[in-house]
This record gives sequence, C-alpha cells and structure tokens, in this order.
Amino acid sequence: MIILLILIAFADSSSSDIFYVTRSGLNRETCGSRSIPCLTIRYTLSLCNSDKLYTIRVDGSWNESYLYEECNTPYSIYNQSIKIEGWRGVPTIGCDQFAAEDRIFAFNKSNIILENIRLLHGKVLMSDSTIKFKEVDFHNTSFLTSQLCNELNFSMENSTMRKPFIKHCEKITSCLTLSDYIIYCKNLKLSITNSRIHDTKLQIIGHNKTDVYIDSTYFEKVLKYQETDLGGLDLNVSLCGSKVLIKNSVFKSQRHRNPFKGAINMNKATLSFIGNPSEKRLLKEKCEEYTIPIVENCLFEDNERAITITYEFEKIIISHTKFLTNQVWHAGAAIRIAPGPNSLIQVDNCDFINNQGGLAFYDKDADIGGQIKVNGRRVELNCSDYRAVIDLAGKGGAIWIATGVLALENCTFLNNTSSLLGGSIFVDDAAALSLKGCRIENSDSDLHPQQGDMVYSNGKVKISSTVFKTKTAHRHVPVILLFGNYYWSIDVKDLYFECPTGQSVLIINASSYQVHRTGLKTSHQLDQLTYYCQTCDENQYSVDVGSLNYSVSSNQSDLLYDAIRIDSETPKQTHAVHYEYKDVTCHNCPFGGDCSRHIKAIPNFWGYIVKGKEVVFQHCPQNYCCSNLPCSSMSECAPFREGILCGRCRQGYSEGYFSTYCLLNKECTKWWTITLVVGLQSTFVVLLTILLLFHEDFEDFIKSTCCKRKSSVLKIPCENHIDLNDDTEPLNISKKTITSMQIGESSASEELLRKDESINDKNGLLIIFVYYLQDAWLLHIDTVYTNFTKGYLKYLKNMLSGFFHLRIDILFNFLEDFLGRICPIKDLTPILKVSLLSVDILGFFILFLFLFIISKLLKNSGTVTGSRRSFKTRLTKAFTVFILFIFQKMTITAFKFLNCIDINDEKVLFIDGTVKCYQPFQLGIIGLVTLFIIPIPLVIMFGPRLLKEKLISLGSFFFGCLFPLPTFAIWIYKYRKQNATVKVSPESEALLDLLQSPFKQFGATCWSGKLMIGRLLLILFYSFINNSLYRLLCMLSCCCVTFWYIVQSNPYTTSKSNTAAILSSAALVAVAGINLVKAGFESAEYHPQGPNWLLVTVFEQVENILLVWFPLLISGLTILLIICKLLSCIMCRKKRV
Repeated sequence: MIILLILIAFADSSSSDIFYVTRSGLNRETCGSRSIPCLTIRYTLSLCNSDKLYTIRVDGSWNESYLYEECNTPYSIYNQSIKIEGWRGVPTIGCDQFAAEDRIFAFNKSNIILENIRLLHGKVLMSDSTIKFKEVDFHNTSFLTSQLCNELNFSMENSTMRKPFIKHCEKITSCLTLSDYIIYCKNLKLSITNSRIHDTKLQIIGHNKTDVYIDSTYFEKVLKYQETDLGGLDLNVSLCGSKVLIKNSVFKSQRHRNPFKGAINMNKATLSFIGNPSEKRLLKEKCEEYTIPIVENCLFEDNERAITITYEFEKIIISHTKFLTNQVWHAGAAIRIAPGPNSLIQVDNCDFINNQGGLAFYDKDADIGGQIKVNGRRVELNCSDYRAVIDLAGKGGAIWIATGVLALENCTFLNNTSSLLGGSIFVDDAAALSLKGCRIENSDSDLHPQQGDMVYSNGKVKISSTVFKTKTAHRHVPVILLFGNYYWSIDVKDLYFECPTGQSVLIINASSYQVHRTGLKTSHQLDQLTYYCQTCDENQYSVDVGSLNYSVSSNQSDLLYDAIRIDSETPKQTHAVHYEYKDVTCHNCPFGGDCSRHIKAIPNFWGYIVKGKEVVFQHCPQNYCCSNLPCSSMSECAPFREGILCGRCRQGYSEGYFSTYCLLNKECTKWWTITLVVGLQSTFVVLLTILLLFHEDFEDFIKSTCCKRKSSVLKIPCENHIDLNDDTEPLNISKKTITSMQIGESSASEELLRKDESINDKNGLLIIFVYYLQDAWLLHIDTVYTNFTKGYLKYLKNMLSGFFHLRIDILFNFLEDFLGRICPIKDLTPILKVSLLSVDILGFFILFLFLFIISKLLKNSGTVTGSRRSFKTRLTKAFTVFILFIFQKMTITAFKFLNCIDINDEKVLFIDGTVKCYQPFQLGIIGLVTLFIIPIPLVIMFGPRLLKEKLISLGSFFFGCLFPLPTFAIWIYKYRKQNATVKVSPESEALLDLLQSPFKQFGATCWSGKLMIGRLLLILFYSFINNSLYRLLCMLSCCCVTFWYIVQSNPYTTSKSNTAAILSSAALVAVAGINLVKAGFESAEYHPQGPNWLLVTVFEQVENILLVWFPLLISGLTILLIICKLLSCIMCRKKRV
C-alpha cells in the first residue's frame, strides 16, 4: 500500500504540465492532479504559466448531462499555450442559455488546442493566436474576433458546427438575435478539413494576406422550419497575395426557410467570393501576385444559388465541380458572376444539371407569416417585414454573367432552364463568354425561357468544339440567341447543333462589312446568330434528326477576307469553312399517333420505326402502354413495363395476378397470396357448379306456394249414383258420361303440352339471356376519347363482364387496390398468368368428373331413378349448360396464345411482345384448338339429332364434347349405317329438352350448334383483329346477319322465345353500333365536343341500360322474389304453429 501511494505521488509530480478537471473536483491551489482534480477550467487556466504548453483534461464521463459553466463575470483573456481535451468521454463546456455573460473563452496571443469537447451556448473570442479545433462539436456557439486582430492562425479538423449562437432575453421576447461564425483578421490563415457545418453561415474576412484551405467539409442546412439565413461560406479576402482553395466539399440544401427573404435575394449564395472594393484601384500597380480562388471537385446541390462572385478578382478557377438542382428566384442558380470588367472566371470539367432561375419556389401549404401572389414573373409580397411588388429576373438558369470574361471548357449543361432569358447561360452586354469542348442540352420539360433556351447573349461570344443538343423545342423560341453589341462580336469556329427528332434546324445570322481601300471586307464572325428548331407542318411528323455541323479552319491573322474588290482581282476566302446541314423528311401522321409538336402515341398504342423512316403504331394490350392523355413518347409504357408492346415487366418485377401492375419480386410468393388465389378460384368453381346444378330448384321455389290448403275430394252421393243397367234415359246418361271422360283426357293433354312449352320457354330464355350478355361484353370497348364511366359504374361493368366471361381477375376488379397488388409467383409473365387464370376450366371438368363418379356410386340416393330431378339428370343438364357457357372462355384463352402481329417484319405474340411466334408450345395449342375446341359447335349441331334417333348414347355425346373432332368422324360413320340400337334415357331426354326442344326442327341439324358457330365468328373477330374499328365493323356485320336470320326463320318453338331472341339480337346490333361510333372517334383521335358530345353521352347511357341496368334489374327482381318467398314461408309456418 505504501509503495502504491509512492507511485501515485511520483506520477502526479512527474505530470505537472497536465491538469485534470472533473465534476467532483475542488478549486484550490493544489488541485489539478488526477487524484485531486479541479472543478472548473477557468480556475485551472489561472494555474498555468505562459512559458510552456499545458494540457487540461476535462472529464466527459457524464457526456451532455453535465455542463462545465465557464461564463462567469467578469470574463478573462488567456494568453497561454493550452490544450484542452476531453477525457473519458466528450465533456460539455459552455454557458447557461440565459446567463448574463455569453463568452466561453477569450484567447489573445495564445497557442490553443481544443480536442474532443462540446461547446454550448456561447461565444469564443480570438485575436492574434494560433487555435486548433479537433473533434469539437459547436452547438449554438459562435466565433468572434477582435477588430484589432493582426494575425490569426485558425484550423478545424473532424469537427461539427450545428448552428450559430442565439441569445434569448428574459424580458423582451423580440430581442432574439442571430450572429454567424465570423473570423476576422488582417492576416489570416484558416484550415478546415473533414468537418460538418450545419445551419451556419461561416464568414471569413481578411484584409491583408489571407490563406484559406477547406477540404472534405460538408455544408448543409438541416433545420427545416427555423430560419438561419442562407448558410454556407462567405469569403471576403484581399485581392492580392491571398490563397483560397476549396476542394472535395459539399454544399447542400442552403435555402431561406422564409420565402420572403428568398424573393429579395439578389446576390447572396451558398459560397460567396467578395473582394475588398477599397483596394482594387491600388492593386493594379503594386500587386505582384493576385489572389486566385480555386474551387475543385465540390458538389453544390439543392441550394438557393450555389456561387456568387463580386468585385474585381483577377481570376477564379472552378473545376471538376457539380451543380445539381439549384434554384433561385432571380438569376444565376448555379453561378452569379459580377466581378470587374477584366476578371477571368475559368470553369472547366464541371456539370450543371437541373438548375432553375427566375422561379418562385416555396411551400404553399406552410405558414409563411404573410402572403405571396405569383402572376407569371411578377410577385407580390405582403408580410410584416416586406411589402413589395417585384419582377423576377429570370435570366440564366445555370449561369448569369454581368461583367468579366467567363471561360467554359469541357463542361456539361443538362436540363437547366429559366423563366425569361438564357435557359443555361445568360451573358450581359458588358461580359464575354468562351465555350470550348462543352455539351449543352436544354430541359426536357415544358418549362422554357422566352428567348435563348440554351444560351442568350448580348456580349461577346466565342464558340469552339461545342455540342448543342435540343431535347424539346418550340417553333417561336430560339434555342440559341446571340446579339453582339459591336461588329463581329460572335466568333463560331467549331459547332454541332442538333434538334429533337423530327425537327429541322433554322438559322438566322447577320454579318457586317468593313470598307477597305481594295473594296469590302467581311469575316466568318457574326453580329447576330439565332438557332431555331422547326417542326413539320400540322399533322405531320419526321423521324429524322435535323442537325448542323459547322467548322472554320482559321487563325487570328486571316479572320477578314475580301467580299468585293474594286480592282481586277477576284475575291477569295482565306480559310476553309466546313458546313454540313441535315434536313428532315416529313410524313403524314399515322393512325395511333399524335403529331402535335413531336410524334407520340395516343393511349393504348405502341409505336416503332420501320426501316428507319416511318413510324407504325400497333394497338397495345389493355393497360400495358400509356393509358391516359397525353403520352410522352411513341413507345411509352405503363410504370415498370418495357419491351415490344410493353409486354414484360422490368427485371426484378413480376406482373400482378389480378391486374397489369408490375410488382417487386420481393412482394411475391408469400403464403397468404398463394392461399388467397387458390381459395378464390376454387370458391368460384364450386359456387358456379352449385348454381348450374340447382338453378331449377330456385325457379321452382319462386313459383311454389308455401301456404297450402288441404285439397277436398269431390265424392258422388249414393242417390246420384248412375246405374248403367238402368233403362231410364239411357241415351242422355251415356252422352254425359262419355263427354266428361273426353273432357278429362283433353285437359290432361293440354296440361302436359303447357308444361312442355313452359320447359321449352325456360330453357330457351336461359340460353338467350346468357348468350346475349356473353357476346355483348365482347362488343364493348373503352377509349380515352369517349370514356365517361367512373366510380361505381365502372366496377359494376367489370363485375358483370367478369361473371359472364367467367374471369375472376375482372370480376374482382372493385378490389383492385388490394388484389391488384398480389403476385403469387416471382417473375410472373403474361403467358404464365393467362395459363394460371384458365386453370379454373380444368377445375370445372375435374369437379364434374368427381360428381359423375359419385352419381355412379350412389345410383339411388333418395330419388327415383330416371326421373327428371334425379342427381344424374341434374348433372347432365348442368354439364351441358357448362359446355355452352365455357366455350367462349376456352376459345378466347386458346386464341390469346395464337394472336401474332408484325413488328418490324417479325411476328411476335400480342399479349407478350417479347415472345416470337411459331414457338413449339404454339404448335401444340394449334393442335389443341383444332382437335378439342373449334369442332365443339359441330357436336352441338348434329349430336342431339343422333341422340334423339338413338344412334348414339349420352356418354358418346359427352365424349364428343370433350374430344369433338375424332368423335364427330365416328358419328358420321355411324349415321351412314342408320342402326338405332341405343335406348333413350331420361338423362338424354333432359339434354334434348335443353338443346333441341326449345328450337324448331330444321333438317338434321340443331339450332344450338348454329348459334355456337355464329358466336365462334364473333370470338374469332374479337381475338385476332386488334384494330378496334375494323373489329367492330366485322362484329357488327356478323350481328346484323344473325339478327336477319333469326327474324326470317323464327327458330324457337314458342313466340315468347322468338321475341326474346329478336330483341337480344337487336340489342347486340345496337351495342355493336354504339361501340363502332366510339371506335371511330378513337381512330380519328377526336374528343367529342358540342352535339357530338351529347350524342356520345346518349349512346353511353343506352349502352349502360343494355349491358348494366337490364341484367341488374333481372338479378335484383330475382333476389327480391326469393326474399319475399322466404318471408312468406316463414309467416306461413308461424301461422301453422
């Protein structure tokens, strides 16, 4: 123990130049050791002499929970060599926010190092010292320097400035003051590296020699609502003998939070170079080395003006720097230049992207403490501090130069714009511009200046090896506009100018002549130069690119040459001029295209260039391409789609199962999505099968009577008993008896006939109703020109179309916001999606097969075998109705895999343009369609007659529905033999009641098959004619022929059915005609107006009545009858009880 105490004492005595300060220390003469620390830094500094470097270690184990208050009155000025560093954490040193004294430290003629500490709520005064901050966090703290400061060496490394000092007054709330970090001295050396400066304007002022070095420092505005002025860096340095280097730094989001300050900001910027105006005249003769500020490899992003340069710097160099999305209310969003007339601003290898000048930008929903009204370029300001009406300058979206010379070399300008003049560059009449090796592109948005979309100049301009590429242009807006203020002020030596696709270059230039003793001399230099991009005439387009490639091989000695000579010599140009002009060839606007300004697609069309000359448009699958006006290009796709006809989702995306949305793969293959998809499809199959099996029971339930009375049996009394052996009036009795017997037989036969007619009517009307709604929805189209369907009506249409087409992806469209975001499989393609959505067809067949096996196992399950209501009979009729109704979906689905179109002399699949046609799977589908789908109408046409004549069995008929082509060939062979060997079963009779009995007999064919052939034609037109106008013309013709044939033949056995068939056919003709009008408007790309708008509105309402309200009315009445019948039965049961 004694030895330990001796070692501690020896350690304390050997470290007399190191002092310790802790929260638990005591201020006394013997404090400062590790064992006996001091309490405050102020007292510890009083123990240090000025003869050597002392280290004060401040305990930071409490971090921000304890404040070392160093702001007691009176404050002291220190002149020692001191290092203050954090120990065991980061200590917080500063002042109470409401303290009377706000000076943390004051250093004069000192050598100070502050390391690993946090300064809070106060000021640090500096004068004639060397001060280094390392890993220091400045929060609500400011720098101040004495007005008498002669020499200051300031450095900061790995530190953070959070915001300048704000002092609050207890009594007067309006005395909130704001002061920036100000470093001022006559001779100043400043170095800031690897630091972050937030919500702060760092002002550096040096009157004589000033050296500024800033490297890898991040200037950013973090506070979103508190106004901390513009922020950034102001350099007010001597114009002679100083050095300024700013490199590898970032200036970001330096904006006024108060828009009123932004509206009156004429010259402030994130980085400001300010010369000393009092010395600029004296420096011209005395200065040996001018100050040349250098900005290198920096980033200026999202600022309210990036750089401003004022006063007469000899030269400023800005290189390898990016200026991104800077905005300003007035001029020069990236660089504002207004130095002396002889100043050179050299900018090389820099990028200027998305900068905007002359625009009013502020959060219109935020509380800004006043009112701002923007009317074009005029802005009215009305608040407590500012009441004014100002005109936004709107000059120079990227660069505005008023005086001096701007030399741009190897720079890139992209998407810059302004509201008035010079989208990228504006040059005033007292300035000069030199462009060398640059690339300039204008904005691709609709925001363009009124003159000079890229460059506007009133001064002197030199252009060499520069490329101007125009993305968008207006015929009346010059892309480049150069006006010289004296003769030959525009010198273009090497230039390439390109207009947007389909526009030609229009050049307007003017040069002058100089009177010479030999005649008139001229030059390739110009007084005025204007470039326009001119579109084709109205309703025309071009896919060529208009361009100009111009170069002059000359030197300064031969700029002038003779234009007219008064002697006998011939004028000769002294230098070669290369001039290559490419014009465009205009074509008439194609169908599917919009040729206003430039060619683009109309909604649901996709365009491509044929042999590099003309554009052809193809219809797109629904919602694959651009769906709303206006489209931006001729091949615009829906979000995240790409490829030919926008047929595929992008890499990493999958197509939605119930929509055409493209979803991220990471959202797919979730267990609940797979379960939901399987559950919905299975439920749909089961419910529809139940409806087919028991729809007659629902009809009988509606017609039945719940409250039945006991029937009375008429008995003949004994006294009225007729004795046939009695001779009394034998003739009269005999006649009465015979007559009553004949009447009974006749009434029974009439009742049986009425019953058969009722069955025929019921079956006929069912087929007519479903066929009508299935075919009518094939005729319906939606176009952006005539689409007035919104809200609930849109969902009703989708539900009805999905139900009668047996498509659950359309049926549940009203849940699009939820189901549309479901994808059960990653990288789901359209082909695989169509295949999966058709799995329910296979599900129906499997379910009917399962029910058939059950009916075989349970032949007599509580019903009379052979009756019309046995389970086997129900199954027969249900499967027959299913074949009739599912035929449309099977055919359309198969034809989707065969619908190919021509794209650049290549056949591609319509539903997926990335798949070429004639693939092996398509050959298999062709065989499938030929063998198992198309011949089904032949089976329906001839099968019932063969079944009625007992030539085939019911099983053979259903086998023919499943394998129609081979079965039909076998039937032809059997029909020739005419061997009736099959017994007609009750199930066969039920099938004949459905297919044959509702119709009249026309030879050996069944009318049901003829109907299916007509429907097959409609399906063929629907599937293979992609042009809606041509498709509707063909379908309307087919509907008219069907209507005429039905009117002429009256194919049904009852007048009620014939009337319904005629009405349904007429309704199909009406729907086809209405949609033909809509297709015509789409083909003409015409928005109905005036009387045409009224006509389309009437047509739309008529179509809604035929397609929506009529089936909904029947469905609603049916549901209402069922409810009323249920209530009636319930009431009757209560009465019986």
